[in-house]
Amino acid sequence: MRRNLSLLFLGLAIATPLVVGTAWGTRVAGGSDSWGYVSQAISWSKLDIQPQRPAIHHAPWPKAAASFTPLGYSTTQDGKRIVPTYAPGLPLLMSLPYRFFGLAGVFLVVPFFGDQFFWGRMLADAGASPEPIPIGELTSEQVAALEIVAGGTVVAAVAEIEDRWPAEVAGEESSVIDDLLGPFRRRADKALEAARAAGLGESELEQLRAAWATALQQRRPDEPVIAVPSLPAALATAVTNAAVSLDATATPFADDPSLRVDVAAPITYKYLADHCPDLAASGVGDAL
Repeated sequence: MRRNLSLLFLGLAIATPLVVGTAWGTRVAGGSDSWGYVSQAISWSKLDIQPQRPAIHHAPWPKAAASFTPLGYSTTQDGKRIVPTYAPGLPLLMSLPYRFFGLAGVFLVVPFFGDQFFWGRMLADAGASPEPIPIGELTSEQVAALEIVAGGTVVAAVAEIEDRWPAEVAGEESSVIDDLLGPFRRRADKALEAARAAGLGESELEQLRAAWATALQQRRPDEPVIAVPSLPAALATAVTNAAVSLDATATPFADDPSLRVDVAAPITYKYLADHCPDLAASGVGDAL
């Protein structure tokens, strides 16, 4: 009986990602990283893992070999071929269905099912990374409560960035302020509206800003969730009421499509790299 149950669970573990990947998985490589895996799977299926790039030798600019080398590859010492740099496990798995089903076959392999959680746990246990964020640890209402506390700080931060925007990158101000940071400011504005509707005045909002500043200062890198200091009972009740309202009227933070921004601002990032390396390393939105 126990053996039969084990076989049943094993079968489900194998079948589930296959069904999910076939029914709902993507069938395109949407970026240079994913195409690196797909292209290497094709190379493995042909047993040619060092493709030639003859055009390299005709390019009239310095370091032409590097400019012809895509993500996931490195150039051989003589510069005539490129070789994979990704671990071969996933491309090899993808190469098998490619032989039978063509390019669509590589997308039947679903590497994300389970392995991210396994390796997150392994790295944390080895002391090589922070603790992985527990799945489902915070409800949308709890996240909304964090938004209520942080709302005033976020709005003030974006306003200060806008007021002190450097003249050297004036051409990208609208892209960064409106398109990159704007969705977060508008989200924070909604949190402030909910806080005021719950009866919070300026003095209470100032207390929340101070609490959020303390939370950021005391945050530990190995703690995935920011812990807000204890608030006075009346203020905590008002925050809870505001969070309930925000959660009922706004899309949950994690599901809000407006927060998935992709804004090109190369001059701004270059300016940050030269003047504010810590911000450049994390990105404007993360630094906010």
